[in-house]
Amino acid sequence: MSPQLPQTSQQQQEGLEEATARIAEEELEAEAETEAEAEFAALPVDAPRVGIVMASESDMDEMNKAAEELTTRGIMHEVRVMSAYG
Repeated sequence: MSPQLPQTSQQQQEGLEEATARIAEEELEAEAETEAEAEFAALPVDAPRVGIVMASESDMDEMNKAAEELTTRGIMHEVRVMSAYG
């Protein structure tokens, strides 16, 4: 039979056990995220990484400058006019 701990020590022990379990769970989650990130990083990406969205075609000249800079840097992008008025 194990000796009875004073209540404060028992509460501290329970708190320590809970914290240890929580840390172990967080480490497993972080490891799983890292594995998933590695899998996604290995996939070829053919979709745009940046979207340039404007409300009017009158903004196109300025936005094309941004698109040209992205092209120069090798960053895939798309340019769209999305009117709020349909």
